[in-house]
Amino acid sequence: MSLFKRLSERSQAKKDTGPTLMGLFLELEGTPEFPFDLAMATYQSLSEQSQGKTEFTSLLLEDIIFSSLYATYYEEILNTIYENPQITIELVNSFSEDQEVREQEVAEQTQAHLQYVLNLGKCAGCLHCDHHEDVQDLIQYWRKQDFTFFSTLYLGMQTIQFSMEHVLYDVLPIAPENSSIVERSQLLKFRQNIYDDVEKRINS
Repeated sequence: MSLFKRLSERSQAKKDTGPTLMGLFLELEGTPEFPFDLAMATYQSLSEQSQGKTEFTSLLLEDIIFSSLYATYYEEILNTIYENPQITIELVNSFSEDQEVREQEVAEQTQAHLQYVLNLGKCAGCLHCDHHEDVQDLIQYWRKQDFTFFSTLYLGMQTIQFSMEHVLYDVLPIAPENSSIVERSQLLKFRQNIYDDVEKRINS
């Protein structure tokens, strides 16, 4: 399933009586750790690094792919914590220790998918061909150089990644009893809610 189509999926999960993922996200607003503000800061940094709109759009595309792939890793570890709350600390520590290897794997996948999109769906053959369909939807926007689309998607995916990072490292190790909120369907709903929130902030 496309990494980006998953953003539009709506969960039918039952409402929790304790903390909610969106509640944890929104309570950070106004602090230096607010995920949307962190995303805006990285967006501004990329803008300053770029030598023009085309290069900026290319950098946005690259980071979109990276963040989307990385968010899947967060989704997996958080759902594993949901299934094994009694070893939350051990799981978080293990995930943290594997960061360097994980980032290398994601970077390799990102470059393969990036070249596929830049080449408008053509690939001479690589280790990640089986998953190129995950980024197929991006080709039409790259062809049109749809800067608004890539800007919005970048801010959405960055905000999602920062938000999941906060839940994993700052919330659950302190309160593993809240692990019920990171069941997979709840995470999918969380991703969608954040993306909707980002769109509203951008358009307000």
